[in-house]
Amino acid sequence: MRPRRLATKLCLAMGLLVTASVGAMSLLAVTVGRTSVREEVLSASLTAATLAARAMEQYVAGAAAIMQEAPGRPKLSQEIRNENWGEASRVLDHLLRHFVQFDYVFLQDPHGVIRAQVPAASTVGQDFSSRDFFREAVRTRRLHISGLHASTATGRPVVAVAVPVTDGTNGLRGVLVGALSLERMSAFLSGIRPENHSRVYVVDGAGAVIAHSGNPDLGQPSAMGSRPIIEAVLAGRSGTMEFPAPETGEPLLGAYVPIARFGWGVVAGKPVAAAYAPADRLARWLIAIGLGCALVALLLGWGLARGLAGPLLRLTEATEKLAAGDLSARVTPRSRDELAALATAFNSMAERLQRSYHELVEKTREAEAANHGLVREIHERTRAEQEIQRLHDELEQRVVERTTQLEVANRELEAFAYTIAHDLKAPLRALEGFARALEGDYADRLDVTGERHLAMIRASALRMNQLIDDLLRYARLERRDMNLARVTLRPLLERVCEELEEPIRRGRLSVRMELGVDEVQAEREGLREALVNLVGNAVKFSRPEGGTITIGSRAADDSVILSVADTGIGFDMKYHDRIFGIFERLHRPGDYPGTGVGLAIVRKIADRHGGRVWADSAPGKGSAFHLALPMGDDGAAPTADAQGAGDRT
Repeated sequence: MRPRRLATKLCLAMGLLVTASVGAMSLLAVTVGRTSVREEVLSASLTAATLAARAMEQYVAGAAAIMQEAPGRPKLSQEIRNENWGEASRVLDHLLRHFVQFDYVFLQDPHGVIRAQVPAASTVGQDFSSRDFFREAVRTRRLHISGLHASTATGRPVVAVAVPVTDGTNGLRGVLVGALSLERMSAFLSGIRPENHSRVYVVDGAGAVIAHSGNPDLGQPSAMGSRPIIEAVLAGRSGTMEFPAPETGEPLLGAYVPIARFGWGVVAGKPVAAAYAPADRLARWLIAIGLGCALVALLLGWGLARGLAGPLLRLTEATEKLAAGDLSARVTPRSRDELAALATAFNSMAERLQRSYHELVEKTREAEAANHGLVREIHERTRAEQEIQRLHDELEQRVVERTTQLEVANRELEAFAYTIAHDLKAPLRALEGFARALEGDYADRLDVTGERHLAMIRASALRMNQLIDDLLRYARLERRDMNLARVTLRPLLERVCEELEEPIRRGRLSVRMELGVDEVQAEREGLREALVNLVGNAVKFSRPEGGTITIGSRAADDSVILSVADTGIGFDMKYHDRIFGIFERLHRPGDYPGTGVGLAIVRKIADRHGGRVWADSAPGKGSAFHLALPMGDDGAAPTADAQGAGDRT
């Protein structure tokens, strides 16, 4: 039974393969064919719509030209001026017999009353002044073509062409109206239809069908204005799309082209069933061919499978033995075809498999030995990683404890500093006071040496007091919150100069401000302290016989740079980094008194602002200290006005 099942499977496989191949190619051919047909039909519909639009525009334009020319005829013009409506009717009858585009024509007086109509109708004498064609012709004094509306005279839908009749002074004598024959317009459309089954519609500005190539007698007007294709063509666009037929709802492949001159549109289409008929016939033929190919494939597969079943059965039995572990199983070839080559390949594979099996057994033993060693190494590495993690946790705990200890130590040190400052300042004030008292009480008993010693005591007490104040300010910088704000420089600098007014006056110094930037984003009190130290430093190291201190500001990239320059003694730039350290002084205390803390405070203030401080100097040529602060969030650096520079002596 196994060969029979194999033959059946091969037969079915070949049949399915051929059927699937032919079916896929057929589906592709039908799909491509339908796509090509769709594109061709849409292109043909667009061409038909374009031709119909041009022809209909010329058709209506010709009818409009006839109506515009008629009032200029002497006979009709004379009868209208004389209000001889009977004779005017005969002239209109002659006009209607020669121009078959119109169902009927009629003449209205200036008030809209119909005075003459051909063919004669019961509407003569009725007031049509409310009709849109009459109002537009009177208002614009030009030809007007109306949309589709039901005729009172005939009961059929018509399109009215209205022409104002005027005298030589543009005075209105009446309105001549011609009702276009929609039946003849539809017949005209039928004559330009490009092929069978196609349909052409003409719609007015409201979407009502004016003419239809497949229905010369429209009867009552039918509206298409709610359809997307009508909305598109009345919007002045042209293109292609699928849309339902207005009379039956049958899907059409069509195109749309506007007649912009009249506000109308032309829609051409072909039924989808008629368009795809050739592709459907092709599909039926391909289905028949596919079924025939499948039948032939089944027969061929059955014969081929029967010839393959025997050798494959022997190969299957040998394979089952091989799978069961009998690596000595072999197949004896009984022919010289591909099946014999397959048997030979099977025997070669079994031989290599037998050799590979023995090699695999040996390598498995080696791998097991290596695996045991790898497991031991993994265990050792795991223990090492656990030890590292334990040490890491201990280190983190120590860091936390050390940080806590440092914080406590800092708080204790700060409290100690304030206590020491309080305890020192009281004796220093007493020492300075006693020195003043001795100078006052014993002024007549002191010699020059005593006076000098008392002066040295007072100066030392004052300098120690100043040092303690500077150290307290330096310590408070760490605790003070940063409250940044827009600081105006000129008032702040004037206040700084007022604080230093006495040493400036005593040193016969002049202060000059050159502010290129008048505002800066900073902590106001910190900036004041920095400027007091920089300006005080410049006053301290200026020449005794006088000099100039220049305070300036400028913008540079994303910073505002404040500069304080003096004409003093200067210093060697090799000491540049030292002078910003705390308690660093380049001169003896007696030469230039100072605590060595001021520039350290300036550097700490610059660091708190995210800026920097530096100096330019040379011995005997003065010094310039620069403080760079970042600009504000808006990135703007307001500049000072032309009156920004000034002197202060």
